[in-house]
Amino acid sequence: MNLCVDITMQWPLPIRAQLSVYEGAVVALVGPSGAGKSSVLRAIAGLISCQGAVGVGGRDWSGLPTHRRRVGLVAQSGNLLPHLTALENIAMGIDGARRERESIAATWFQNLNLIGLEQRYPHQLSGGQQQRIAIARALARRPDVLLLDEPFSSVDSQTRRRLYETLSALRSEIRCATVLVTHDVKEAVMLSDQLVVMNRGNTLAQGPSDQMLSAPPTGEVARLLGWRNVIPAMQWRASARLTSVFSLDPSATGCVVVSQRNVSVSMKQGGIEGRTIQRFRLPHQSWVLVEVEGVRLWGILDESDWKADTPCSIDIGSNHIRSVPES
Repeated sequence: MNLCVDITMQWPLPIRAQLSVYEGAVVALVGPSGAGKSSVLRAIAGLISCQGAVGVGGRDWSGLPTHRRRVGLVAQSGNLLPHLTALENIAMGIDGARRERESIAATWFQNLNLIGLEQRYPHQLSGGQQQRIAIARALARRPDVLLLDEPFSSVDSQTRRRLYETLSALRSEIRCATVLVTHDVKEAVMLSDQLVVMNRGNTLAQGPSDQMLSAPPTGEVARLLGWRNVIPAMQWRASARLTSVFSLDPSATGCVVVSQRNVSVSMKQGGIEGRTIQRFRLPHQSWVLVEVEGVRLWGILDESDWKADTPCSIDIGSNHIRSVPES
């Protein structure tokens, strides 16, 4: 069933949120801490009150209590009941007779490669196993909406990658609308069909994940999605070297965005003249901060011959530069 949310609320901060999710699709809510992402999930689940509409399959859930909403919720810690076995944790949310519930739960043990863990208690499971049990419990209810509240943040990076693979493998079996809350933009793009960017309690934009990442609609969205080169229009216009590559309309008041991946920095002469400031080294790549007539840009260093505070050459293709509104 499709999910359509248009809500306002005052707790724990004023929130105005809109998002839509098609049946079988995954939408990721991204934004900084305190943006209101988890509160939106809790409002969809009916755990906190809100004004507006939460529509699922053409039905308004706004006045329904939590137990009447077909929602599967997976939190950061999994929230397994410590006195129940793994099998009992999954079966507890399934309707029907005990034998039927245990049969459905056993199917999910197989789907998530959990065979052999049925009789273990939560304290006997690893963090990754606990999260897979929590995901199985949520899906076993056959929810109309699956809510994932940073479900991978409490495990190590290797376990996180395995959980990514698990969720990706389940995509063909999950026909509900799924909303994922995460701080990790890479995780969001990897697992979702669309991104919803939030900040200070407001929804700023929603769109296809790849498109939002490659062409953010505003400077504010660009910063929240990890773009480092977001330069005020007035500052860009003040640099003759940069305007020779990309000229702004004199009336433009927004900002200029340039992906750091499309800025190439060389220690040889040629291109736009700039000066090196700082280098950030990764295993297979080096990022470098440079300055051009008072404008600072991040780019990729294409040589190992690095010196700080040294003249450098900067190459930016004009087709990689965009002018957008600030917000």
